[in-house]
Amino acid sequence: MRRLLSVVLALVLLLGAAPAPAAAASRGIGLGLGLGLGFLDVPDSDWAWPYVVEMQLKGLMRGVGNGLFQPSAPLTRAEAVTVAVRLMGLEDEAQRLSESRIRELLPYTDRDQIPAWARPYIAVAVDYEIMPIAEDGLLRASEKASRLWVSVLLVRALGYEAEAQAKMTASLPFKDGDLVPASLVGYVAAAVDHELVQGFPDGTFRPNDPITRAQAAALLSRTDRQLGEQGRFRPGYLAGDLVSASERNRTITLSVQGRNRTLSVAADAPVFLDERRAGLDDLPKGARVSVVLDSDERVLMVIAHSPVNLPGVSDVTGEISAIFQPSEMAGGLGLLVLKRSGGKEQTYPLAPQVTATYNGRSIALNQLRVGDKVRLNVIAGVVVAIEVTERGSGAGTEDQIKGTIVSVQPYSISFLGSIRVRVGNSTRTITVAPGAVITREGNRVDLTDLEPGDEVTVRLAGGIAIRITVDKPARTEETVRGEIQSVQPATKNTQARLRLRTEDGRTRTVTLAANVVIRQGNNRLTVADLRQGDQVQVRLVNGVAEEVRVLSRGPLVEEVSGTIQQITPATRTSGPKVTVNTGKATRTVTLASDVSIRHGSRRLQAEDLRVGDEVTITVVDGVGTEITIHKRGPLVEEVSGTLEKVEAATRNQPARITVKTDGGSRRINLAENVSIRYRNTPLRLEELRVGDQVVVKTVDGVGTEVTVRSRGPLVEEVSGTLEKVEAATRNQPARVTVKTDGGSRRINLAENVSIRYRNTPLRLEELRAGDELVVTTVDGVATEIRVEKRGPLVEQVTGTIEAIYDVSIRFRSSIVVNTGREKVSIDLDPEVQIIHGRQRLEPEDLRVGDRVTVTLKDGVATEIAVTERGPVTEKITGTIVEVYPVSITFRASIDVRTDEGVRNIPLAADASIRRGDSPIRITDLQPGDRVIVTLVDGEAADVLVEEIPAQEVTGQLVAIYHVSIDFSPSLRLYTGDGQQRVLLSPATSYVRDGRRVELDDLQAGDRLRIRLVNGIADRILVEERPEVVELTGTIRAIADDVITLRVNGRQDRKLILAEEAVLTLGEGKIRVSDLRMGDRVTVKARGDVVLQLEVERRTGR
Repeated sequence: MRRLLSVVLALVLLLGAAPAPAAAASRGIGLGLGLGLGFLDVPDSDWAWPYVVEMQLKGLMRGVGNGLFQPSAPLTRAEAVTVAVRLMGLEDEAQRLSESRIRELLPYTDRDQIPAWARPYIAVAVDYEIMPIAEDGLLRASEKASRLWVSVLLVRALGYEAEAQAKMTASLPFKDGDLVPASLVGYVAAAVDHELVQGFPDGTFRPNDPITRAQAAALLSRTDRQLGEQGRFRPGYLAGDLVSASERNRTITLSVQGRNRTLSVAADAPVFLDERRAGLDDLPKGARVSVVLDSDERVLMVIAHSPVNLPGVSDVTGEISAIFQPSEMAGGLGLLVLKRSGGKEQTYPLAPQVTATYNGRSIALNQLRVGDKVRLNVIAGVVVAIEVTERGSGAGTEDQIKGTIVSVQPYSISFLGSIRVRVGNSTRTITVAPGAVITREGNRVDLTDLEPGDEVTVRLAGGIAIRITVDKPARTEETVRGEIQSVQPATKNTQARLRLRTEDGRTRTVTLAANVVIRQGNNRLTVADLRQGDQVQVRLVNGVAEEVRVLSRGPLVEEVSGTIQQITPATRTSGPKVTVNTGKATRTVTLASDVSIRHGSRRLQAEDLRVGDEVTITVVDGVGTEITIHKRGPLVEEVSGTLEKVEAATRNQPARITVKTDGGSRRINLAENVSIRYRNTPLRLEELRVGDQVVVKTVDGVGTEVTVRSRGPLVEEVSGTLEKVEAATRNQPARVTVKTDGGSRRINLAENVSIRYRNTPLRLEELRAGDELVVTTVDGVATEIRVEKRGPLVEQVTGTIEAIYDVSIRFRSSIVVNTGREKVSIDLDPEVQIIHGRQRLEPEDLRVGDRVTVTLKDGVATEIAVTERGPVTEKITGTIVEVYPVSITFRASIDVRTDEGVRNIPLAADASIRRGDSPIRITDLQPGDRVIVTLVDGEAADVLVEEIPAQEVTGQLVAIYHVSIDFSPSLRLYTGDGQQRVLLSPATSYVRDGRRVELDDLQAGDRLRIRLVNGIADRILVEERPEVVELTGTIRAIADDVITLRVNGRQDRKLILAEEAVLTLGEGKIRVSDLRMGDRVTVKARGDVVLQLEVERRTGR
């Protein structure tokens, strides 16, 4: 069984309140499109009119006949399921179901009361687990679908059962909340909390109100829009964000999944904005728009809304109290019980694709432990990711209680139940988890098999029963007689069951004990031997069947599935037979005279069956009564006649032949691996001749085998370039030599050969070497020559350019062309004409790899036709300045600084980007990365980023350069080991005293700690701004801008001059080169960086 949770969207929208009529447009609207839309009882002034017409256009809802829609009529359960199936695109699948498959899928005891038109839709809904199965086995298909019924359905479908059980005592925010049964309060509370339903403007919920067909049309409109938000567009429907709309041009442009689409709007197509009538010019840019299209993609209706608000995302932390694996849960959705701060527990459903991690590594769900501390990523109340922050012991907080069952609340449409257990002097109600293990006397039983008075041990996790063991049953014994309706074999988690129609007409499900005894007379049977229709007597002990006696057998019904291998027609004494390969064996089945055969919605006859059909045959007591064809076998036929035409395969169509038969000409597509034979000799397609007598075997209309019975005359066409003309002599006819793709071919000419160029007849001697010809030959002799294009009076060379030389030895540009047989060096005429399509090129535009045809005159190229461009390949090396994941032209690009300057390079869609040997994304590129970029035709095909580990340097600031030689800002640092230049980028951050500062806030002498990424400063931290101190001493050494100063006559200290340091001698400023060793100086320094230096005395040296 398959599960489509997305069908819940269809049902969600059946719960919202309908828009008030006062909110709708009051004036009438007419389509005028000639489509026969609308209904007599829904005037265009009605608030529901646009929704009804939209649903009619989309084929989701239809009228009830006589031009009526009955907008106020309630929607039945059958109708609700039908529109849901249509909305999910499952209508075709419903129509393909066989009657036997429908009977098999419908588990309801009142299935005979389901309208015939609804039966396939409800069967599909059951198959996809859209429909719940009521415990009493009744669907009540014609009952009105209430808001409460759909609310419970939603909560169950979304996996919120445990949460609903925990909220059974919640207070509902509705005036009429007391109308909700106490056993269903939790479901409504969960539906409200998850924003699945809402109340009416007057504060009521109206749980028992039926949903009308008009309300359903409005809500289905919103459903389809939400499906469109997921990109799930059905034919005739489109949704996107509004880019522009023009009333004058009657056009609308939508952004659909990142691409703009402009559509033509029908002249009087209705337009709505937020459920009000509007014009195209009234639609605001960015509005969320859905449109209905006709087969020509013309817009028939425009519905504009604000963008869909998706539920928020939140993180929740706590400790796991209990976890239920998906395999343990009804519907396959797991549950997790989380203990929050304060000890409060909350239950969360797990998304089907939920992930779990611990210490950054993925772990399986079954590795989670009770007691684990976790962080949950929750979207719309559903857990999508689990991060284990601290492992628990696994012992958990499971509790165990013992007591006596007082009452049992069986599973209902919510598929969840509870038990009341007397423990001592108190009674406790306990919710039973889906899939809870319940055993009685060693047998796995259902919740409904528990009896008041049973003494039980109940294991709890998170307050929910996960195992119930009957320690001492309240023994009851009962005998039931009836007819088997269905047999449910045992599974990994449950015992086998029988569904019976008892003698009093009720339907009852009984669980079979693991050691149940089954007999027919004196014969011992197994569960697998039981059949639908068997009349049985069942003895139950404590609700579990210990003995089954078969009183009379039902018909032996079986299904045979496989591929038809052989079909045998009916005879006088026997009906038709089919032999089926089941995959394990072959089985021959005789068909009943009234056998029902269906393929999709079509009914077939026995003679319509084909070998190769994939079928399922229902066999009753050995006779086939029904055949469902799942996939047709091939339709094989033979076509005989005379070959009229042969067409070779092209890019857009397969090879074809035209055969003249007694019934007229027939064109047949040929399979790629078609077999063509003449007697025992295989032929190629091009060896077929017009006039051949052929028999063509076709499979589903495609020729798979061509048998030539007799040959026609050998007529062929030879296309190529004329190389040589030989006049007739006494001993031989005239001949031409034609260069074809397969090589040169010499052809004899008939005496009356026809030679024409366009409409002009030519003589043999007027043919030129280089003429492009099509020569028609009959049995090898040319009867017609058609000159397609006159050759030049010079030669032509065709091939690929291998080299280009700007100036040759003879002072002419030249190229080397590889013709496939040889390499030809060709000088270019100074006035050579070079063309590529309609584009004229210059010699410097030629590329190595160009496919060319060169026309030479006297050995010099006068014309070059470039038929196919070679790639433009270039490698550049530089540093990334900026990265544009999406540029103005919607193409990613990067700015790279090279020796020639900054260059913007677009990236190819399939560009390879690597850092070292590791592939990365464009968003991983950073300004400052050193890259080698390979360009092909101007686009980056490969970007290799040098791997440079992050570094850290410390030192004192000497100078800041806002603009340097390479146009990048930088600073100079004194590290103690020397000086270092550090490049800056716009992304460089500056921090001092915990605050962000600017580059201009730095001062010479600041002690800096700099983190370098790819050689560029990523972060600069001002660790200290030393105080300015004054020193007096004698210069002992000068090395560029570093001086050694002797202070106090005995201590030498190295200092560096700041870039902006002020040097003075007397009243005048001096330069570093004016300083001398032995000078007596006074300096003001910050750390080791000199800000001012005053020379007090010169030594004279």
